[in-house]
Amino acid sequence: MKTLLPIILSLVLISACQKTKPVARVGNQMISLMEFRSIYQNKAGSYQSADFEDKQRILDQVINTKLLALYAEQQEVTNDTAFQTSWKKIVKGQVYRTVIDEYVIDQHITESMLKERYRLLSKEFKVRHIFLPQSTENKSRLQTIKMDISDLEDFIENARIHSRDSLTAGQGGLIGYIRFGKSKYGREFEKKIWDLRPGRVSNVVQSPRGYHLIWIENDRPLNQQPFDLARNQLKQELFSELGPQINQSYSAFIKKLKNKFKVEYHDDNIERLANQVESHKKSLNESPQATIGSIFSDLDSDTRSRPVISYADAMYTIGDFLDDLADLSAFQLPPFEKVQMVKSHIERVLPSLLILQLGYDKNYDEKYEVLQAIQPQKEELLTQFARNEILKQVKEPSEQDLKDHYNENQHDFLEPAKAKIQEIAVVSLDKANRVVSEAKTKDFTQLVEKYSENNTTKSKKGMVGFISEDQMGTVGQEALKMEIGQISDPIENGNHYSIIKVLDKKEAQPRPFSQVRDMIYRALRSARQQQAVDKTLSQLKSDHIVQIYENILKGSS
Repeated sequence: MKTLLPIILSLVLISACQKTKPVARVGNQMISLMEFRSIYQNKAGSYQSADFEDKQRILDQVINTKLLALYAEQQEVTNDTAFQTSWKKIVKGQVYRTVIDEYVIDQHITESMLKERYRLLSKEFKVRHIFLPQSTENKSRLQTIKMDISDLEDFIENARIHSRDSLTAGQGGLIGYIRFGKSKYGREFEKKIWDLRPGRVSNVVQSPRGYHLIWIENDRPLNQQPFDLARNQLKQELFSELGPQINQSYSAFIKKLKNKFKVEYHDDNIERLANQVESHKKSLNESPQATIGSIFSDLDSDTRSRPVISYADAMYTIGDFLDDLADLSAFQLPPFEKVQMVKSHIERVLPSLLILQLGYDKNYDEKYEVLQAIQPQKEELLTQFARNEILKQVKEPSEQDLKDHYNENQHDFLEPAKAKIQEIAVVSLDKANRVVSEAKTKDFTQLVEKYSENNTTKSKKGMVGFISEDQMGTVGQEALKMEIGQISDPIENGNHYSIIKVLDKKEAQPRPFSQVRDMIYRALRSARQQQAVDKTLSQLKSDHIVQIYENILKGSS
């Protein structure tokens, strides 16, 4: 424990320091180094290996997001019904995750376990071992061998003589550097390494492979991200390892919730729902691409409001059931005209309903930690609505705008120059040279039939048609350099040689407006939208303090 305490204390100090150290300021908001590192890693990967320009690029995006979120709040988009609907879904998701964490996952994965796993991942060790297969006799034999080992030379010599690991025995038992979770010897073996001091032989260690004596030559630190940033990944790893136990706890938790909230099935309404699906079967069969929401839109309010289950002071209605499936096509709808299928669906939905009921009963939707956890999602949502507000002001390109752009930029819409060619394809260079020699005096089409080894073009008498400079590799480039009627020397083209004859040529010319109109429309519209966003951001940067602390950004890793 003496070695563990300084590590934990340093983690706390690093975390506290980095949480408060700002890399930028937007209005009254500070963007902490910890927050920025987390955002950077989600967007661009490893922060430790990022260069300053990459950090600046992502930080600019973060600043723009916060500015647009401020703009959205100024425009009172939070009062918009669509915004509130989207925001409630985000809150609901976080309430669900918080309940699961608190009542299920955190019962198995504690803070001390996360910190211990972080500690185990902070170093790697240069390891030697003496291995014997599992048996009582071999365990005793290793205990005897240990008595003959006082230094590294003794260990290497005994490993060469006694170890039954054919891959390492000849190298004095050298395994190499081992990281926690990355060896083939199991977790207990790896944890034991952490408890050993370099330069001392271990007691006999058991692994799934057998028995070992272990010698640590040295250790070296690994480059780790701060604990707060590594937390989620550590939790996922432990979750994978403890999956069966966590699943058992989850099942027991749901069972308790069913009893707590007195879940009641309304069989008469479940049957009524099945009958409704049966009565709409003709519409479902006739309109397989229609959505469930549209097919059942004629359902009366009385039927929609009937509960199929009730729990606590809440209920899950026929309307809720259909709303959950509203976006599915009729083709995707399971056979819910069968009562048992309806019940099976309700059983799948019920745990989420009960978990959310508990979360809202405990006011988790107003809990500071919950709202903080989803703050980045709120900013992204505000940014999305801010852009929508800005884009409402953008004038759509007129037909005249499109034509003017076309006339002023015809060089951007050229149909490339092309050459119409006939080809003889052969594998051998000697054969290709012979074809070129004969082509000076013989009919090219007859030579195609005689020599070409490309069955596809041979069946068309070698006719390839018109190709541009960037087609058929070097063939297209050479064809555009040639004159009409000219025959080429052999052109290396992948695994064969091409001999071509140019039959005709077309000069580059503008594509008709009708062909490029939609492309021009999309380009002009996108450019105008980006200009509008850039203009708004520029104004926001004038209206609000925006400051980047480059010394902190440069010094962080």
